[in-house]
Amino acid sequence: MRSSPRWKTTNATTRATRVQATPSTPTIPWFGTTSLRRSAIGWSRCFRFDLAAVLGRDGNGNLLANPPLLEKIAEDPILRDVKIIAEAWDAAGAYEVGSFSERRWTECNGQYRDDVTRFWRGDHEGADANFSRNYGAEGKTTDVEIEDLRKRQIKNFLLTLLISRVVPMLLGGDEFRRTQGGNNNAYCQDNETSCLDWSCLEQHREIFRFTLGMIAFRRAHPALSQGQFYTDSEIHWCGLEGGLPNWTNPKQKQFACLIHEDELSALYLMFNADTDAIDFNLPSAPPEARWHLAVDTAHEVPQDLFVAGEEPVWENSQTYHLSPRSSVILLARGTNVKSLQTTLTEIQ
Repeated sequence: MRSSPRWKTTNATTRATRVQATPSTPTIPWFGTTSLRRSAIGWSRCFRFDLAAVLGRDGNGNLLANPPLLEKIAEDPILRDVKIIAEAWDAAGAYEVGSFSERRWTECNGQYRDDVTRFWRGDHEGADANFSRNYGAEGKTTDVEIEDLRKRQIKNFLLTLLISRVVPMLLGGDEFRRTQGGNNNAYCQDNETSCLDWSCLEQHREIFRFTLGMIAFRRAHPALSQGQFYTDSEIHWCGLEGGLPNWTNPKQKQFACLIHEDELSALYLMFNADTDAIDFNLPSAPPEARWHLAVDTAHEVPQDLFVAGEEPVWENSQTYHLSPRSSVILLARGTNVKSLQTTLTEIQ
């Protein structure tokens, strides 16, 4: 831990422990579970295993059908209430996303991560493994336009993650725009690159406010966090004109979806990754309901995210004008909307 009070290691300031995986040799199951137990009893409630597929290999590097360490961790009584997350691949070429373990392991969804990143980057035709973009300047900048675009894209990523039917996973500090200076694999950096700069919280309270607001929005709308994907009766995908999107068109950078919550409530989500503004046709709101604007990442704070119950009515019931590289949430006000007022008041 560094001497400056504003710098603390990520693991020391979050409740998730990052574990470097090693093969399942005879001593590893005992040593591994013992170490995890001590951390769980002490403070950690979540473990994320880097390159976790290696845990399924024997001492000769062969993948095992029933890896003993995976089973022991999943079945350990002391670890039963601890979240265990696998990065389900390794450096030797194993890729087990979707098939890592039949036990209670959860997985980092690398395909989801890459698809979302490529969508908002505007690259839908394939690329190498680097999906980052600096928008015209490397590192910090005083260019107002670049800085505004970066903030908007951060909000787009946060919104996309927090309305997705996945278990959201944020690296500590992402909620207030922590940066690693462009290094996307800083596990070996024992310096400021991998430390948590708490001064970012004061510098980027706009992002912190937006993150808390989106978390509260997700909690207020249980339809966004179910454990299985939507059925056809729960969601309707829309293109610009209201019909189905052309998923096979790599140049299509906009789509929307209508999510049915109940007979009186619905959400309409719109996404525009293009550099041009576009108009979306709006579906009809449920009976005796009107569309209200909940979130627009292109708007300045505080109009980027409204407190529940204070969302303005969207008077134009036919279309919505989406700014470049922005996302929008409209809601048909129902009776199941919980208040964000307490959450947002705490950070003001």
